Parts: sequence; C-alpha cells; structure tokens
Amino acid sequence: MFDYYGLAISDVSIAGVFELALAEKQTTQNVNPETIKRDRQTFNRFIISDFGARDIREISKVELRTYTQEMVQRIHPIETAFKAYKGILNLIFAYAMEYRIIKENPVPFVKNAVYLKGCERTKAKAENKNSVKGRNRFGNQNCSQSNDTESIPWLFYFGICNFTFR
Repeated sequence: MFDYYGLAISDVSIAGVFELALAEKQTTQNVNPETIKRDRQTFNRFIISDFGARDIREISKVELRTYTQEMVQRIHPIETAFKAYKGILNLIFAYAMEYRIIKENPVPFVKNAVYLKGCERTKAKAENKNSVKGRNRFGNQNCSQSNDTESIPWLFYFGICNFTFR
C-alpha cells in the first residue's frame, strides 16, 4: 500500500512498526491513554532492544517462537502478562500485515499453551488477598456474633459472612 502511493516506511524494525501501530491505535480506536501507556510498558518489558531492533520482514515463525521461549524462561511472567505480550505481538504483526510490510504473520504459530507451562502460576491466597482480621471481604463483622437468625443462613450461603456454628 505504501509503495502504491510512493510512500515508504523508514523504520521496519519491530520497535518502529510498534510505534506506528500504537500511533494508529491511539488515533483510530478511541482508547484510554492508560491503555497506550500499558501497551508501551508491556513492549518495553518483553521486547528486548536487540529483538526490537530486528527487521520485522526477517522474523520467521521459528525465530518468534524461539524468542518467546527464551523470554518465558528468562522472565517467568504470570499468565496475564504473557497474554499482554501476545497482544503486543498481535498489534505489531497485524499492522505489518495490513500495510504489506510482511507477507506472513508468525504470531498465530506462537501457541499460548506451549509457553504458559513456563509462566508463573502461583496465585494470592483469597484469605490473604481480601480479608482483614475479624472481618470478611465485604468489611462485615464475623456473623457468629450476630443475633439475626433469619439472614445468617443466606449470608453464609452466598459467602458474605464467615459464620461458624457454636
């Protein structure tokens, strides 16, 4: 498309195409500025400078899978962070496909299941994440101290209180 109009993209590195794709996303998709900031942070965290400087036209599906495997082994991201990385790859390579910078998109060949095995899988314990001593996650007192015998079974059933029978 750029060739047709006599235009050329001066920077066909992964980082250069990322900047173009991000600028287009910002101007055409009515996204929150925080989303743009988060996309940039994700790119900076996962796409190291050597890889980001590579010519996007020379990246094969094997090279992208190899880089992804090395990155997962180096960083051990949590699952959501890995999926954010994949989202950035999709943004970059879809843009490159749309504007015919590349002929084949290697991202679909980076299968999540293969790499999620190397991601951090620990989750915060619910009791530590939401509770305060003597209160449940909704801020209510322990229901065992209540005299409301009609509501307690329902509150317990829906997990709103941490009732214990005496």
